[in-house]
Amino acid sequence: MSSPIFISYASIDQDVAETICDALQARGHPCWIACRNIGPGENFQESIVRAIRSARVMLLIFTSNANNSDEIKKELVLAGRHRVTVLPVRVEDVAPNDAFAYEFATRQWIDLFKDWEREIDRLGAQIGIIIAAPKADETQSVVAAKPTPRARPAPMPVAKKPSYGPLITALIAILAVLGGGGFYFLTRNASPPPAAPQPVATSTNASAAARPATAPAPTPAALVPTVPAAPTPASVATPPPPQPAATASTRAFDGAWAITFSCTPFAGALGYSYRVVAQISDGVLHGEKGEKDKPGWMSIDGKIGADGSLGNIYVDSRVGASAMAVGNMARGTEFGYHVNGKLTGASGNATRVEGRPCTLDFAKQ
Repeated sequence: MSSPIFISYASIDQDVAETICDALQARGHPCWIACRNIGPGENFQESIVRAIRSARVMLLIFTSNANNSDEIKKELVLAGRHRVTVLPVRVEDVAPNDAFAYEFATRQWIDLFKDWEREIDRLGAQIGIIIAAPKADETQSVVAAKPTPRARPAPMPVAKKPSYGPLITALIAILAVLGGGGFYFLTRNASPPPAAPQPVATSTNASAAARPATAPAPTPAALVPTVPAAPTPASVATPPPPQPAATASTRAFDGAWAITFSCTPFAGALGYSYRVVAQISDGVLHGEKGEKDKPGWMSIDGKIGADGSLGNIYVDSRVGASAMAVGNMARGTEFGYHVNGKLTGASGNATRVEGRPCTLDFAKQ
């Protein structure tokens, strides 16, 4: 299967090439690399030609070994023929020989040996720009396929339909005036309601008005019927509604998490970075990358503390590239370490306890 990024490397540099491939794919850039994408029994040369033809970027892993590789020179010729952009990536401070100096004369290379984390991000961003842009031959084919506009006959004049808008507007205005006049006429001629008759003051009334009002005699309490209060039914003890079982605090972190491992250059080993998707279920973390017990494989496992602490997490791994391992350990060598940190909400941080300095950044998905 083809991919937009073709990785060209000397066979002796396979470890480094696979490490760069993993770092790019962790950043969302699918790569084609011969050691993984050529199946058993497939024609090696034909597979490479097809992969270069369909690629948008050739990533040239440049080392002292690549500097003397005739196969890489052939791949560069194919890339030029199929208009594939070449991005040279140096993992060693090596000056290109004459053949490569000519090829790199108009190209800006990236030096991963200076600052792995920063430069690999820069490489990923540059690849994204190249892939997003249209390919040169695609642009030309689109331009060539664009039809030449032909002169069109002038359109026939269309008779303009009469507009009834002004007439309808006038009719609406007339109806509004007539309706307003009728409402005014009806409200004007309507008889007002008769006024309430006013009492005529007489001498008797005046004298009565002058006398103070006498309060009515109080009704004897014995004559007021007493209504017995309705009997109150005996209170029935109602048990409280059942409460849902409390969720374990460790389950608050359950879900999918993306963990980014970043290790800076240390003791002669190159730095590296990769991303793993892990799962936390019932407060137990598990994540895995690669094929178990094969070079480049790793797993992260352990129990999350009730407060989100990561003190019980352990990483088991196999060396993928000797250049990235402290002491240049052989490819496939097993190593492991504990981490210490804490999750807070939907994020978290941890550091490697044993060995070289590394950080782990957690982000809930």
